[in-house]
Amino acid sequence: MLENTLGQLKALADNSDPTFTDPPNIRLLTAPLPNSIADPNFFDLTPNDDVFQLANGILRNFPGGLRALAGNDFIRGSGAAELMNGNSGQDTLIGGCGRDTIRGGQDFDIIYGECANDILNGNQGDDYAYGGTGDDFIRGGQGRDALVGNSGNDTLIGDAGIDRLWGNEGADLFVIRREPGTTSREIGSTQPPVPNTFPTNVEEVPADFILDYNPAQGDVIGLAGGLTRNDIVLTERFLTIGDARDYESGGPFPPGIPRTADFRFLNTRATIIREASTGNILGLVKEVSPSQIQFTSVADGSIALG
Repeated sequence: MLENTLGQLKALADNSDPTFTDPPNIRLLTAPLPNSIADPNFFDLTPNDDVFQLANGILRNFPGGLRALAGNDFIRGSGAAELMNGNSGQDTLIGGCGRDTIRGGQDFDIIYGECANDILNGNQGDDYAYGGTGDDFIRGGQGRDALVGNSGNDTLIGDAGIDRLWGNEGADLFVIRREPGTTSREIGSTQPPVPNTFPTNVEEVPADFILDYNPAQGDVIGLAGGLTRNDIVLTERFLTIGDARDYESGGPFPPGIPRTADFRFLNTRATIIREASTGNILGLVKEVSPSQIQFTSVADGSIALG
């Protein structure tokens, strides 16, 4: 399934309004599949690799939305507001131009809101989530996720796991909070590495990494879980990490594209955000000084979406 879209995925790293080319075997789905309605709340597909374009309004009578079940599925939504659940398998779920809610489910998924204000959740597994146009609400769920807001004023929440976050265009809100398993160890150095020398200390990124924070666009970091600005301390450090292709400011390396042998380490400057009382690292912000970062406290109820 994924190989059908790989030729288009490069655009996702560079374009605030990316497009997918449909697989050649995609079919327009205009009615429930035979013997598929085991639960009238859900519009179920098959446990195989399904490839469908949804007809406009096909899910209107199913409050639980679409369930793709097992299989590696490619589902493109319509112009209506839709609720889609990938369930198990490696799925590509594209919302279309309604106000969609899309959950990847288990395993590695690619979800894309496309246009309108969407709610995206990778759920379990290492997922890629792209908002598209509109003011989107994007959360990673469990796993090591890549979240991209694209254009619009987006909210990005990594959730559990060590995630990478790109807001792209617009005034974006990056939400961080306490997570189990965080570390208080010191990372990086107060001095940049000597140019043209092989790194002696390659860091493992220990927390969610915000990779394109832009104060000029109005980006803000949201502190959840009862945290306030007085609960955190900021330090500026120089880090050597790898693979540099995973931490470019423009967006993630496209999923599924074979990597050539041009691996390189990334020497970068980052602001480290720690909880003052424990020293635990809550997040990192690439190439931005502490004085440039704006914070706000966010109520947990206001981000309980997805």
